[in-house]
Amino acid sequence: MIRTVLISLLTAGVFSTAQAAVLITADNAGETSEQYFDKGAFVLVQGGQPAFGVDRTGNCWFVADGQLVIDPCEQMFGAMSSMRDQAMAGMDPQQRAMMDQMMAMRKPAQPPAVTSTGSRTIAGYSAQCSAIGDSREVCISEKLLQEVKAEMGDGRFIEMFKHFGDSMEKMTGEDPEAKAVAALFERGFPVLDMQKVSAIPGIDPAMLQFLPEAQRAQIMQQLGSASGQQTRGNLVTRVEHDKAMPDFDLSRLPRIGFRDFMQQSLSQMSQMPRTR
Repeated sequence: MIRTVLISLLTAGVFSTAQAAVLITADNAGETSEQYFDKGAFVLVQGGQPAFGVDRTGNCWFVADGQLVIDPCEQMFGAMSSMRDQAMAGMDPQQRAMMDQMMAMRKPAQPPAVTSTGSRTIAGYSAQCSAIGDSREVCISEKLLQEVKAEMGDGRFIEMFKHFGDSMEKMTGEDPEAKAVAALFERGFPVLDMQKVSAIPGIDPAMLQFLPEAQRAQIMQQLGSASGQQTRGNLVTRVEHDKAMPDFDLSRLPRIGFRDFMQQSLSQMSQMPRTR
């Protein structure tokens, strides 16, 4: 769920109109998202509203709980890196043990195999596709990545992506599958990222992602027929050039720094009912 979320055009709390943005429209289980890239800026729009961004001066921001969370990107990434330690410190021994167990279950015995599944055309772009393990497929377009880099700046775009990935790894723990996918994303823009999940009532698809690959594959095999599976993920449906960035007024939202937002979230977690 990364992943390519660089955004911009926030000046004094208001987005300004861009002149020639690259607009990438994608579909995720029927929900449409739009990514605008323009002269070193990127904005992710979901449900018609801005969701996350990075401005031209190096600030990252996102909207959560009716607030505009904004800080310099490096500062935000650094805070993300320490978030897991802070969260663990606020847990009782039972909660900490459960979290350690969940983190351990995410680590497969060995990295998932990455196998080429050929090329195809997606949204008008030639894409190279790869299977990640037995349940995920990713297709990347080198040409589209070059177009995005032309707007974002080659070095800045790649470095921001790497720093975000490193921070997420420190926050959630090492994930060999995420590393394999990130390596593909460095070579091309993701135009397809699909994963097989359970569609059986009573089984939460998200929980399967915490299982090692071998156990996940065994469960999927036991489920048997295709009726027990769904393929979910992100698919780029359209790429447009020379598009105007919409005007979004975020000045009405109260601003808060990322560390303060984290403290709010951790405080809310500590007030949740404890399991016995």
